[in-house]
Amino acid sequence: MNEDLKKFCHKYECDVRTSYRKVRRMRPIRWTDLSEDVRDLYTDMYDEQCLEITIPEDRFRTLVDFENEITKHQENRRAIESIIEEKRREHFLRNKNPALKKAYEHYQLILKLTHSDYPDA
Repeated sequence: MNEDLKKFCHKYECDVRTSYRKVRRMRPIRWTDLSEDVRDLYTDMYDEQCLEITIPEDRFRTLVDFENEITKHQENRRAIESIIEEKRREHFLRNKNPALKKAYEHYQLILKLTHSDYPDA
């Protein structure tokens, strides 16, 4: 067991032992030259050794809560990246299309004018 795992086990009061069980896994084969519709094809199989972990329930709940927080932040990050990409695309389209740019400028002007009527919005 490496030093990081020892620290983790000490921090969360875990006991880790090798199990007699194994899990059969499929190794992904990536085809970079195919279209994006074909993501991963799984064909190569291998066995993964399992572990038996004993951990106090309160420590386990701490790990679950931590994982939930990480997942939430990752989802927020993906949403922000999506918004940024949409803004980049809109900016590109406005710069390539003069009529769209003019319409956007009118839209921004109308927003500024109506904002003064609704200061709490």
